[in-house]
Amino acid sequence: MMRRETAARWTSWIVVAVGVFVALYGAGTLVIMPWRYTAIGTAGAPLQILGSVLTIGIGAGVASLGVAGARKKR
Repeated sequence: MMRRETAARWTSWIVVAVGVFVALYGAGTLVIMPWRYTAIGTAGAPLQILGSVLTIGIGAGVASLGVAGARKKR
């Protein structure tokens, strides 16, 4: 029985780690501003910014679901 509880805790925290990684990836994309170095024009830059912001939101959402799952399993 102890193995299942330990596995459930690890699974929840792996979900949190993945969510945090995705959010940090989106933030890193905003910080380095890759649209300055590509030839996408003025229409592409807002799309890349929107994609980065959405990536941060998705990562934060996944991390919060993982935290909620970890608290629920206690």
